[in-house]
Amino acid sequence: MTYIAISDDNRKRIKIKRTEGTSSTRQYVYDSSNAWVNLTGSSIVYRPPANFTAVVYEFNSVFGYSAKYVPNSLMLRLRIGDSTSSLGDVTSNNEKYIVSYGGTTGGVRANWSYPINLTFRIESSDWPVDSNGIIKEQTIMSQCKGYLAGYTANVNVTTPTHNVYLNYSPFIIVYSV
Repeated sequence: MTYIAISDDNRKRIKIKRTEGTSSTRQYVYDSSNAWVNLTGSSIVYRPPANFTAVVYEFNSVFGYSAKYVPNSLMLRLRIGDSTSSLGDVTSNNEKYIVSYGGTTGGVRANWSYPINLTFRIESSDWPVDSNGIIKEQTIMSQCKGYLAGYTANVNVTTPTHNVYLNYSPFIIVYSV
């Protein structure tokens, strides 16, 4: 576990989680059904303090691919819910909570690694409360899917050369402002 000291009077209830990078955290995103899957190492349980303005969720990892002539692509979205089995969109159609990496055109053999530095701000008006108006503890998690059929994206791993994979330890920082 790595701890980071942040001295900023505006950040409250800072929570940090790091997942050790191993072959089991390496995630291959290839799904011909185009389904979203939970992103390994991106889940954290959090409850903001009273009178917060927003929750900031930062997920840091890498996205690598090693494809013959076609770069792979990856979509990521943020979800929240009571648990990982009950995740839902933050807003209608999850507007402002979906990003894409990679390309969709052919070319030369691609061996790349991109940093994933997701930062999402969840406004207090979008954070769930119970029937008594009490702020709920929620699981915050990223999900991913490939969007270029026939190729595999690699998350939590770098690919410096074809068929060489180096594990990466993803981490999350979440706090309230």
